[in-house]
Amino acid sequence: MGGIASANELGASIFSQAALSNTGKTVKASSATIYGVKIDCSANTGEKVYVKFYNSASPTVGTTAARMVLSCPAGSTRNYMFPRSLGSFDTAVVVAAVREAGGGAGATAPSGTVAVKVLYT
Repeated sequence: MGGIASANELGASIFSQAALSNTGKTVKASSATIYGVKIDCSANTGEKVYVKFYNSASPTVGTTAARMVLSCPAGSTRNYMFPRSLGSFDTAVVVAAVREAGGGAGATAPSGTVAVKVLYT
């Protein structure tokens, strides 16, 4: 994950989604801690993308408030790292990519491919 310790060093797992969209994908169906996220929008040149993380097993993208929102400019890649306290989810972790910022509002899918990797325990 480019600059992030390997999963074996942390005893962690890596969730990988080659084409994340506005349909929520489950990273982990129970409590988790996220240590790092890589968002690859190099194939999405149309607009800035917001990757939303939900502390819910079944959020409604565009309605449910996101626990964390990360952005990535069109045509680029971003890496994020977190201390344990910022990446904690006590219910589950579901992730989705949309065009709109904001914790709850916004459910429009990106116009191009968005890949994401999440390092978590």
